[in-house]
Amino acid sequence: MRGKGPTIENYFVLNTGAKIPTIGLRTWQSGGDIFVDAVTTSLKIGYCHIDCAHLYGNEIEVSKALTEAFDGGIRREDYYIFLLYKPNGEP
Repeated sequence: MRGKGPTIENYFVLNTGAKIPTIGLRTWQSGGDIFVDAVTTSLKIGYCHIDCAHLYGNEIEVSKALTEAFDGGIRREDYYIFLLYKPNGEP
């Protein structure tokens, strides 16, 4: 199953002029090998916005999935990866 790559039909326009998809894959409360496959598959079928956070505790799985996807030919510059964090380390 291979998608056409990223498509942005519904988006917000950033102050830079870049278009960011309104719908993305949220990774909260997800993990394990099946999650790695879910992220990789999501990128292949057209998701181009991945929402992550240190608090979610799944950085290793997200990183593995992104590495597999990028090694498989998906171009990083076509995707938005959001990493949420609190700068002072508060929960």
